[in-house]
Amino acid sequence: MIYQPKRKPYRNPKILKACHDPHNTCQVQLPGCQGSPTEPAHSNRSDDGKGASQKACDIFVAVSCRHCHDVLDGRDYCPPVSLPPNKINQKIMSCTELQWYHDRAIKRTIRIMLDRGVIK
Repeated sequence: MIYQPKRKPYRNPKILKACHDPHNTCQVQLPGCQGSPTEPAHSNRSDDGKGASQKACDIFVAVSCRHCHDVLDGRDYCPPVSLPPNKINQKIMSCTELQWYHDRAIKRTIRIMLDRGVIK
């Protein structure tokens, strides 16, 4: 095993504040998305700076509604289109699918932050 020193995460309060802007809409857009209000949803990948008791770097954040954020963090599931009642709590998206939605949302969020001048 190769030792890698702990990285200091990049923090930018302007990005986090911009994620709460009332004019935002959710960039994740999972089934059941509420659109707004929005909040920052940090990446859960170690490559993005996520570690034990440490959030990922603020640049790897997506503008997300509460529902999509809860699904990405495993606190909720995507509502099924039509599942029988005995399977209602079954997760219907794989981790790979969820990661695709989150990665797409992070890219969209970076574009929004660049367009607004929050990051340069």
